[in-house]
Amino acid sequence: MLAHTTPDPANQDRTEDETKRQETTDKPGVRVELWRVPTQTGGQNEFDRVAERLRTLEERGVVDAAAVETWERFVDVSGGYPEDDVPRATLDRLGRLQRWAWQHGRSVSLPTESRTVGRGRLGPPAELRRVPRAALVEFENGAITNVTIADERTECLTERLETLAERERAATEDEDREKSLERLSY
Repeated sequence: MLAHTTPDPANQDRTEDETKRQETTDKPGVRVELWRVPTQTGGQNEFDRVAERLRTLEERGVVDAAAVETWERFVDVSGGYPEDDVPRATLDRLGRLQRWAWQHGRSVSLPTESRTVGRGRLGPPAELRRVPRAALVEFENGAITNVTIADERTECLTERLETLAERERAATEDEDREKSLERLSY
């Protein structure tokens, strides 16, 4: 029997998406990503205000790029690598955050507890790990430089964005002072 393999368009799209994601992570400059749980209702999510603030910082040029992405609240960790894209991306992101915290000696409060639940009425048990409600991840030249986890309150995310804005404001003021001193010296 002859077998003929045709390229799967779904896999092709997935590869292109991964390539695009790698290209954006390797760009020079400061990039900030907000990873959050999806909105369960048709209304506004508690992190919408943080996402709007992040977009404003990008428009002002405080950060070079910004992204808001969702991840699942619970992810299956019981049976290998998940087939679905969303849990797989969530596991990948959690792994990156844990590696970064371990490599830099930082304590990022990622929940590690898991629980066993049944799949459907008679399905096999699955072990689920709880994911933080949101994480603000900062990249500089493609490498993670800071992680802020929000599990109970969103103020820590807004405070971190304010810190980024203040740092940029101070750097701009220093540049303006240097330029005015250069003009005076001529």
